Amino acid sequence: PPMNYKLKSDIEIWQACKQDDVNAYNELFDRYAKILYRQAVSYVKSETAAENLVMSLLLQIWENRNNSDLGMGKNVRAYLMLSMRNQIIDYIQNHISGLKVIDYNEENIKIESNRTDYRVNEVGMENFYKWLYS
Repeated sequence: PPMNYKLKSDIEIWQACKQDDVNAYNELFDRYAKILYRQAVSYVKSETAAENLVMSLLLQIWENRNNSDLGMGKNVRAYLMLSMRNQIIDYIQNHISGLKVIDYNEENIKIESNRTDYRVNEVGMENFYKWLYS
């Protein structure tokens, strides 16, 4: 009988991906695309950029599925969230050159940005730094 992907654990789905099972990959995508998108959009403040980051990450995962260095380990969700976090950091470093953090030690971090679409509110930025260095 065909595999019922919905009932499989993340790690079983990942093992199937490593056997080049496109249906398993589609299940992994269905499970995590929205979660990863929400993670990305909360930091990059651009829906298009967030979508691109998710697509890029999930495509990389598929393309590198047989690479033993991928380091997926036993926790697929944690691996994907950490990978997305790294993509977000790269994106922010590459795209938000106009972002200046003033008085880093101040309790309320103030942001100056010449890119209004990436303006981050004070609370958001504070959380971002907590998350970045956690």
